[in-house]
Amino acid sequence: MSSSILEDAINRWGRERVYKWIGLAGHHALKFRHDVKIGETDEEKLIFALLEMLDFECYKYPSCPTQPTPSRNEIEQFLLDHKEEVLNAKIDPPSLLGLMAGTFDFLVKEKEVEKNA
Repeated sequence: MSSSILEDAINRWGRERVYKWIGLAGHHALKFRHDVKIGETDEEKLIFALLEMLDFECYKYPSCPTQPTPSRNEIEQFLLDHKEEVLNAKIDPPSLLGLMAGTFDFLVKEKEVEKNA
């Protein structure tokens, strides 16, 4: 059986980095929406943090508090590897602008392709 998203993240990036990201979940998003749901469990907070890194392009900025972060492609692939957990997480998108701009479409498009196959 596959490992949970949290276990896999720790195996890939290390406990210290992963828990740093969990602790920073909502760092950017809460500045724009004080009521954004970042999740209750560490798994949901990790998912939110990774989506937030994509939404606010944290991987591009050395001064971002989440650094060192994986690349955009690494984050997207990781989330796709755990897409069932990601799509079932009880969280909000980090920003509505990111949602409207298509930042998270890679998750939905993959799902749509499977439905049409």
